[in-house]
Amino acid sequence: MGPVATYEPHPEGAYRAARALLAEPDRPTALYCTTDFAAIAAIRVAHRLRLDVPGDLAVIGVGNTPEGEHYDPSLSTVGPVGFNEALGQIIVDRLTTRESAAGKVFDFPWQLIVRESSSPAPAAPELH
Repeated sequence: MGPVATYEPHPEGAYRAARALLAEPDRPTALYCTTDFAAIAAIRVAHRLRLDVPGDLAVIGVGNTPEGEHYDPSLSTVGPVGFNEALGQIIVDRLTTRESAAGKVFDFPWQLIVRESSSPAPAAPELH
């Protein structure tokens, strides 16, 4: 495992932590961020340092947020599948029928969603 950075739980804190990690001469080639928002901050830092994502740095977040899906490059993430759609439907139901979701249990499977911010690991060199 490589270096671990902790940060204040807001976008500026995530940005500062990513900047500290990526400014090192022996910077990481991949970042696993605890939220999609922290991952987006890391991509912003990488772009400002002229690093290619995912060529120079692979980034993955957690949460499967719409912001990550529509960021450039789109964010690879681990998160619940169908959550945002279900939340939208709950809101529409509440506004149109006054039906409450109180007491309902929702079960969303989590999965890895591979998008543009990550790439396969480079192939190992052939040994002769």
